[in-house]
Amino acid sequence: MVLVLGLTFAQDYSGTYVMQGQKGPVTLTLAQSGEQVSGRLEGGGVAFELEGAADAEGVYGVVYSEQGELYFELAVQGEQLQLILAPFDPDTGKPDPERAVQYLMTRQKGGSNPLAPPAGGSNPLGQTSADPFVGSFAGDGLKIVIQASGGAYSGQIQAGGQTYPLQAQVSGGVMQGVFSGGGQQYQFAAKPEAGGLLFQTGGKTYRLRRVGSGGQASGGNPLAGADDQVIARGQYAVLTLDNALAFIEAVEFSLQQLGRQVSYGEAEKKQLLEAIVQAYPQGSKQEQVILSRARQIWNNAQANWNSVPVEDRREFVTDVLVLAFGEDTARQLIAQASGGSGGGGGGGGYAAGWGEVSSDISNTTGCWGSNGCSYDSATNTYDYSADYYSDDY
Repeated sequence: MVLVLGLTFAQDYSGTYVMQGQKGPVTLTLAQSGEQVSGRLEGGGVAFELEGAADAEGVYGVVYSEQGELYFELAVQGEQLQLILAPFDPDTGKPDPERAVQYLMTRQKGGSNPLAPPAGGSNPLGQTSADPFVGSFAGDGLKIVIQASGGAYSGQIQAGGQTYPLQAQVSGGVMQGVFSGGGQQYQFAAKPEAGGLLFQTGGKTYRLRRVGSGGQASGGNPLAGADDQVIARGQYAVLTLDNALAFIEAVEFSLQQLGRQVSYGEAEKKQLLEAIVQAYPQGSKQEQVILSRARQIWNNAQANWNSVPVEDRREFVTDVLVLAFGEDTARQLIAQASGGSGGGGGGGGYAAGWGEVSSDISNTTGCWGSNGCSYDSATNTYDYSADYYSDDY
């Protein structure tokens, strides 16, 4: 098993793949560095940038242009490469399997690309590199533009109304370089992540998304508000800024139900957002799906809060805390609210039943109280409604 998995994971997807589409040839160009895969899909007069990650089964990620984005999967099938494309459901933010399409492409072996335009006849400014470091990126108050030339990189960083030129090299999939300001040079490092770059300098980390020439995030809906911005992607769902903020609101509310005077400021919310973004891709299927629906769940909870039994309210709070802090910390918080070790104040009218909830906390699996599942005290289990969680995504 180890040998098979090792051989599978060693698959190198770098190369050029071709197929004949309805409107002419289609070309997929891939470059792989470790687990990171980037590239370009073009044909029929349209082109998409591609960014994803490889695992033992294939490559997963997004293809995007200024017109929109699609989820993709890649897998080797004999001498061919299977490409699956699926649009994202606007209501759930997840790939829509009902509208997925499949293509089989053939790796091009050696020589020049017979489907590429002849040398010297193309517009060099019209080409978009598959290099994940090349392009425009923005986020956390920074905007960075990077170009490649002869194996080296140059560009500029814009922050606080100032512009700082940069120079860099890439080794082992990581960019190392310096930027200049005020007669001094400062070191930085950057590495690709889904949809952009992770940029570090002076002990601080910035998460930057690839943007188009107009400063809008590539693949985003130009008519959508900032709260609709996708900030993290997982294998099973995507997380928008608004859903992440909704979850933070639910955490704040749940702590208040335990009698804690909690009110997150902007700096604290930013730290929480960074932690959620970092943890989201590693979350379980259920955790990713729940967070992708956080705004809907939180709105339902607020609307129904006064009409549901107190047991359901306790379950809601417990599940939020487990999802946010893990079982051990949630158990400790609840024990303190029920008069256990650590004090921390009572939880209003809920304190009497918190100890019972705390003792059964290991059975909590992300069910948000009255918002899609029910708790059976006789069997100590949760029953999820069919429309709340499905193996279809």
